[in-house]
This record gives sequence, structure tokens and C-alpha cells, in this order.
Amino acid sequence: MVKALEGSERLDCAAHCLNTVLKTSLTLSYVELRKKVLLDNPDTEEILEKFSEVASVVKKARETGAKKVGGGVNLKRLQDQIKLPQKASFMYDGMLSSVLLHQKQVVHVLHFLNRADLAAFITDDAVHSKALDIHACLKVLDKTGTVPGAALDPLARHFEIHASDSTFLAAMKVRVADEQKLLPMLTQVKKCKEVVKFLKTAAYSSQLSQMVKQECDTRWNSLCSMLDSLLKVFEEVKTLLTANGEGNRLDGIVLDDMKWLLQFLLPFREETDTLQGQKYPTLPFVVLASCQLRDHCEPQLLDTDPQAVLRARVSAALARKLQPSMAHKIATFLWPQYRHLRMLTDAEREEVYSEVRRLIHVEPDDDLDEAAPASPKKPRLDEKYNKLCTPEAGAGTSGGTLDEVERYLLSAPSVPAENLLLHWKTQFDLKDLCGLAKLAHRSLGKPATSAPSERVFSAAGYLIQERRTRLAPDLVDKTLFLHSYLLNTCVERVPSVANG
Repeated sequence: MVKALEGSERLDCAAHCLNTVLKTSLTLSYVELRKKVLLDNPDTEEILEKFSEVASVVKKARETGAKKVGGGVNLKRLQDQIKLPQKASFMYDGMLSSVLLHQKQVVHVLHFLNRADLAAFITDDAVHSKALDIHACLKVLDKTGTVPGAALDPLARHFEIHASDSTFLAAMKVRVADEQKLLPMLTQVKKCKEVVKFLKTAAYSSQLSQMVKQECDTRWNSLCSMLDSLLKVFEEVKTLLTANGEGNRLDGIVLDDMKWLLQFLLPFREETDTLQGQKYPTLPFVVLASCQLRDHCEPQLLDTDPQAVLRARVSAALARKLQPSMAHKIATFLWPQYRHLRMLTDAEREEVYSEVRRLIHVEPDDDLDEAAPASPKKPRLDEKYNKLCTPEAGAGTSGGTLDEVERYLLSAPSVPAENLLLHWKTQFDLKDLCGLAKLAHRSLGKPATSAPSERVFSAAGYLIQERRTRLAPDLVDKTLFLHSYLLNTCVERVPSVANG
């Protein structure tokens, strides 16, 4: 493990990246909404820039020697009441409202400081009207963090366009139209969570044929598990709540929408489970999972508005969060049936081939460790990626002028993920493609996620307890090794003497 990590690049946990993609896509943050309202909007940018300058000038008035400005203005108190904007997080409403509230005093200070230009700007009727509209739009967004479930309905009502809205205010509300389309789905998810929580706290869940599961923010894919458990017994839940006078708790939940959301989330759970496997190399799956999920998020003709918005949000988050590195691409290249990297562009493919050739020439001349063969009993893990693999071809007949990469590209067998390490061990033993075999030995042992190491630490927590603090470190290491080995090799239980 130490040898594999030496000089290697830092790889983010792929499963954590997928979880982050779903978390950010299925929640709205206040800063995200403020950005949509204000960013790339010339009218609001000019007004906020000028009002920010006004606030800054008033705040620094005492530093410029202006201690008494007359006109009944208490400068120190005014400076305490005027707020500066937090530009990094697009929080301008506090500054805007404070300047508007104390506009007469601010104008008096500006004239005293010979800044008549700023005074004229903020007192202009058109500017003042637009500033009030900006304040009206931003006043519910002047918070940090994500929008809580209780605020979703008020937020949806706030961004509804009314006949009394000015053209400027209506234009700002339109800028968050996509997020507004998503609000009904997020509201339904919130209600599903509340139903499950109520079933648990009221002890109704014990009366169901299957237990319902609550979502846990710190557990991956827990929203998918929650929806899956609830939808399986939805009719039972409906009957049970109606019989107890609580049927209104299901109001607003559209069953078809939640079924669609569950089907949309299931591939993410499947790919997360694949990336967390321990009985096969997981690094090659990062590129494959990325392509599979990217295709899954392509817009569909029959999608409703909330579904289309959610697909677009997840697709954009995937592009930001799950970006396969060169190590992931090389690992996929070392899986024979994906060696042609059909999922990459021509430029990316040639870059991978060049990097592999470079690594082959700098690999140290060390022997491969023994790799235990695995005999898979389940369907092959790579069957769902068939469209990305390379069709098998006959053995190449070219002469000895081809390098290892070219010979490997000409012909290679189809290898199950469980036998990938054994395949490259065999190639090394046969003295064929030795450079690639050494590269595979050093690359494929890196896990795609932190899940395996977290499992080890979890097992260690059960082993080293308050009453077992004097265990020798080497004994702990050996016990954890045996625990991991027995789990991963699926050793059958030895029949007892009583059973013959």
C-alpha cells in the first residue's frame, strides 16, 4: 500500500463526490439564489455598486476628518447603523436596506463630504424605485446555508410573479424560474421525510409489513433508501394514517413524481455500491460510472419541468464534482475490454496513451506480489458498461516494431473485474506486456473511495474497546487483517462435529 501511494496524486473519494452531487442538486442554498438574481444583471450590478460605495464613504467619514456634519446627524450612530455588503457571498440586502432607511441622513453626509454625485444617484426616483425592488426580492434570501424544508413553501410564494410587480422586479423573479420549478419536487421530498419521521415517532412503523427508513444526512444514498422503503408500503401507510385521522399528512405527495425520483436516484446508489467494492479493483469504474451517469442525466422528451430542471442540475454538478483524473483513465485503460477508451475524446485518449508510455519507462524493475485468484459467483459487474467496451479482435500479426501499448491495443481478452489483478499477474509471468503489468500492479490497487479504509477503522473501533485497551498493536493488525480477509474471500463455514 505504501509503495502504491508513493509519488501518487491525491484522489478524491468518488462515492463522496456522487453523494455531494445529489446533495447539492436536491437542495437550494441561499447564496445560489442570490447569485441567480444578481449575477450578470447590469441594472442591479450598477445600483449595488453605487450603494456599496455610499456605505463605504459614510463608514469612512470620521477617518477623513468629518466628525460633526451638522443638520442634526449623529455621525457615529449613523455609521453603526449602516452596514457594509458581503460581496463574496452576494449579501447586499443588509447594506441596501440600511442606506434606504437612513437615506436623508446619508444624503446630508454625502453633501458635507462633497460627494454630490453619489447623493444625486441614490435620490434619483428611478434608481430609488429599483433599489426598493431589489430589496423586496432579496429580503428573504439574506441568510446563510441551505434553504430548510419549512422555508420552501414561503419561498415559492415569494417568487410568484404578481400583476402589481414592476417590470424590473418581475425580471429578477424570472431569473430564478428554474429553481422555482424545482420547489414542488423538493416540497414533496420534505413531506415524505416528515411522514417517515411521524411513522417512527408515533410507533406506527411497527404495524407495517416492512420497516420504513429515515434519511440520514451523513449516510450516502439515504434519501434513495428512504423513498424506496416508503413507496413499497405507501398504500399501507395511507390506510393506516387515514384510519387514525392523520391522512392529511400525505396531502401534496404525488406518487408518480416520487416514483420517478426514486428511479432517477437508483443508478447513483448502484454506482456508489460498485465503487465501494472490496473484491475487485474499483479505480477503473470511476470513468465508467461517470459516463453512465452522465448519459442517465441527458434530457428526456417526456420529462416534466421539475424533472428536466433536476436532470440539468445533476448533470452540471457531475461535471463540476466528478472529474476523472489521469489515474482513473489509466486504470480504465488497463481493463482490457475498455483499452480503446471509447468514452474519451481523441485528444484525451492520446494523452492517456502518452502518459502510459512514459510511466512504463520510469517504472522500477520490481517483482509482482502474489495475487490470489477470484472465482466470481455473481453476474459480471461490467455488463452494464457494454456499450463502452471494445469488441474482441483476433491476435495481431504485426512484426516486432510495435511497442507494448500498441500490442496491447491490437488484441486483449475480455476479463471480469474480479480477475483483473490475476490477469496482469499472468501477463507478467508470461513475460508479455511486463511494463503494463507493473503499471497495473501499482495503479489498480488504489481504491476509488475511502469506504474500505473506513470499514477497517470501524472494525478497529469494535475491537479496541474500553475494557480491551491493552491489546498489542501487532495483535490488532493481525486480527483486522484476518477479519478483512475472511470477509473478502467468502470462506465457507466449516461444518461442526455435531453436523458430521
